[in-house]
Amino acid sequence: MTRKTLATAETFPHRVCVADLSQLLAEQATHSILPLVSVIIPTHNSANYLRDTFYSVLNQKYRPIEVLMVDDCSTDGTRKLIEELLAEHDAPEFRVRFLDNNKGGASAGRNIGVSFSTGDFIQFLDHDDILHPDKLRIQVSAAAKYGADLVVSRNRGFSSNDEIADILHSPPQVSSGLHVPNPFFSQMRWSHLAWLVRRDLLNRVGSWNENLRLSDYEMDVRLKLNAERICLVNSLLSFWRMSNPSSESKSPSEQVLSWRHDVAVSIFCLLRKHNIATRKEYEYLARYMMVTGWRFLRIGRLWRCMRSIHTASKIWLVGLGGKGRVSPHPSATSEFRQT
Repeated sequence: MTRKTLATAETFPHRVCVADLSQLLAEQATHSILPLVSVIIPTHNSANYLRDTFYSVLNQKYRPIEVLMVDDCSTDGTRKLIEELLAEHDAPEFRVRFLDNNKGGASAGRNIGVSFSTGDFIQFLDHDDILHPDKLRIQVSAAAKYGADLVVSRNRGFSSNDEIADILHSPPQVSSGLHVPNPFFSQMRWSHLAWLVRRDLLNRVGSWNENLRLSDYEMDVRLKLNAERICLVNSLLSFWRMSNPSSESKSPSEQVLSWRHDVAVSIFCLLRKHNIATRKEYEYLARYMMVTGWRFLRIGRLWRCMRSIHTASKIWLVGLGGKGRVSPHPSATSEFRQT
């Protein structure tokens, strides 16, 4: 695609609208043929949680749906469970497919799922997350009503199914908290399970970056840059499982900090390549990198601390109009398709 179609810091808010939830709930589907939604679930040793995740899709008040479970060499009974779910629930309006991921990693699984999917819309879902029964119905209606190619709702974490049982059995409620964030990089990013993405948009942005562990941050930026219309639904419609809630407040490990460093560099290279970020966005990235360096120092990783601070200084230079260049870490160098 041409550069002029990409969002900038100034034009991005004009591409975003907020849906009227009460209106969406009141309206009934009037089309004789509704668009197919493809739900892509990468799995790896997911036997403990996959059934709950699958049933949250099965219980959607929307059809037609196809579910593509892409397994990454599971050894705990996940593959047998997928075969059982396929045998029990595969139907014309609810198709179930079982695919193999021989490349490894969730991003590769998502890419494989997309390549085999046939839906007009794509819902990405991790193997232990849960959707509200109204999520797809509301988001498909919002996409049609507002002409959106990306629909985003609110989500929250949970540690046990008991926490969200009441919500799942209650009508969706209007809630606050979803807003128009920084279009390029923000801790208030839109989680991938909160998205519903039109296939045309996904074709424009290209594949998930399989060399980044936190690739949803980078994909979030690419979707925002390329979406012609984004619709926000201020309702809690998706839930991500916290495997160890007590660890949420602890300092990130060296590995997680390295992943954050790599994805920030990848986003920086993306913004600079298209020359679409303002000084504010570069300053945000530089501060983020400085904090990452400080956290490396706290766990005694001086070299990694210096690397992050050096990268932050280069980003500052670019933001000020200088000519500093940042060489991506090897794990962040994979080029994505940009048509």
